[in-house]
Amino acid sequence: MRALVFLLVPLALTACGGGSTEPDAASGGAVVARVGDAVLSEGELQEALGGATPGLDSAAARRQVMEQWVRRELVVQEARRAGLDEEGDVQRALRESEQSVLEAAYLSRFFESTPAEPTEPEIAAYYEANRDKLTLREPYVRVRLLRMPTAARAQEAQNALAQIQGTPLADSLFALTAREYATDPDGATELADSFIPESRLRALNEDLGLRISALGAGAAPIVLTAPEATYVVSVVERVQPGQVPSLGMIRPEIVERLAIRKRKDAEARHIARLRSEAEAGGRLAIQ
Repeated sequence: MRALVFLLVPLALTACGGGSTEPDAASGGAVVARVGDAVLSEGELQEALGGATPGLDSAAARRQVMEQWVRRELVVQEARRAGLDEEGDVQRALRESEQSVLEAAYLSRFFESTPAEPTEPEIAAYYEANRDKLTLREPYVRVRLLRMPTAARAQEAQNALAQIQGTPLADSLFALTAREYATDPDGATELADSFIPESRLRALNEDLGLRISALGAGAAPIVLTAPEATYVVSVVERVQPGQVPSLGMIRPEIVERLAIRKRKDAEARHIARLRSEAEAGGRLAIQ
């Protein structure tokens, strides 16, 4: 779920600062690092910064990515000088790696062009056919969570949440509150409209998830401070294990299950077609 990832996972880092004034590296921008004939362009650096260690400032993240690139290039170039790229087992591993990348890229493109979103009748039919098997095995919660970059307005946001809590129009008013305070108001609203397994909250942000698990449903909103952000949170509802959930509670999970099933079925049909075409064209032979 996009909302969960944005709200609970630390923000990706962005780069700042200048690079070398050397000519463009294959249209990727100025060269910022060089090892022999290999170069790292500003564009490649910016792209790689998305995987930098959370919590670093942009300058530190930039240095980290550049140092990782330099280290890798030094080792790879030394391996080539040692002739490792000519050894049979290394060449075999490289071929297998290339095949895996191409397979993943092709299937990703295939799934993008093959819609897997289930229809409403399919969702309802799955729920009715499996409702006896859908008994909750863990608590599910619905939370109102405001992710804020600093604690400057946390008290103000906490008061705003407290004022709307329990009112008939609380959900609509929360959407307005999220637009005023949250870094991602649409994500906050989407999260507040859904029931989430508590384990999923902990998987995305363990410390925050554990602290939410300890909050009582309907209790006053609290401020939680974490290294990556400040959160104002209240638990709207909590459904305990052992209950059969309503369709609305677990609709996202049913949609995900049906989408996975549709993708698998579509992939199987597509591979069968490719196999038939290869056999008909004399390109497939199995001893």
